Amino acid sequence: MILVTGATGLVGAATVVQLLELGKNVRAFCRRPGRAKDHPTLKTWVYHENLEWFEGDITELNDLENALEGVTHVIHAAAVVSYWPPKSAEMFRINIEGTANVVNCCASLGIEKLIHISSIASLGKVPFLGASPGNLTKVDETFPWDPAAEVSDYSISKFKSEMEVWRGQEEGLSTLILNPGVIVGPGFWNDSSARLFQTVQRGLPFFSPGTTGYVSVWDVARAAVWGLETEVSGERFVLVAENRSFANFFGSVAQALNVSPPKWCPPRWLSELAWRFIEWKSKITKSEPLITQSTVRSAYSTTHYDGSKFNRMSGINYESLETAIGKTGQIFLKEFGMKK
Repeated sequence: MILVTGATGLVGAATVVQLLELGKNVRAFCRRPGRAKDHPTLKTWVYHENLEWFEGDITELNDLENALEGVTHVIHAAAVVSYWPPKSAEMFRINIEGTANVVNCCASLGIEKLIHISSIASLGKVPFLGASPGNLTKVDETFPWDPAAEVSDYSISKFKSEMEVWRGQEEGLSTLILNPGVIVGPGFWNDSSARLFQTVQRGLPFFSPGTTGYVSVWDVARAAVWGLETEVSGERFVLVAENRSFANFFGSVAQALNVSPPKWCPPRWLSELAWRFIEWKSKITKSEPLITQSTVRSAYSTTHYDGSKFNRMSGINYESLETAIGKTGQIFLKEFGMKK
């Protein structure tokens, strides 16, 4: 029996489906199992004979202990992804304290292996200094997180959650950490990186000059399943298939959705003004803004990542980003009854 936390999230849902396709018995742990029937990835799997739903919260030890009864392996995908300061306290509670609870319960109950879904946000960065694309220093698993750098609360939460996992490894728990880049795939279209498709479809007029790493959600799920089966332990893997500029990425998403791509790159000073105004407005509407200080900082930075270690050690080739965007776009259009 394999427990997947955050089972209705972007990565959790894809992982649940891949495990079921392999004939595994899965216990899907989440706070609101009823949402699964509306999830584009899960809706046709909700009542699968090998799938058991468990309602609970990773910050509640009793919930975790009950959910782990009879479980042999755990894929921990539950997390809050947010760059909005009002959600930082909740994010720290779930991402850090929740992960500590998962580690403690796995260790005490003799779980055979824990796979932790982290993020490239927990890694250090290399500034882009104008080198040619073929001569860039890329961030890999060896780059230490720099607490003195300008990092988001999300980055802090993922770094500290990893510290809990490494603690578990030192205490005898077999673990493996995955650090995906921006994850491309279908999910609840108002949440996480799936939100980007809805934003582009509604009409995104601008783009930013930065660059980052991307990976298919199906590749992240494949990596998690591989992690359960391999004897490799105490390692981390950067999961990045391609590094792309935001302009290029949004252009591909727009093409997949048959809408106009963003065409204007605002100067940094204007974006700095924009996030302040939008954040002020969000305090009135009490809704999470699309643009924050942290997202602007990221949008104007250029970092390249090296995800080749996973490819070398697993023998699994990454799905192309264009394929992942195309598949996700088709699912999005189908969900909303649109035609390309």
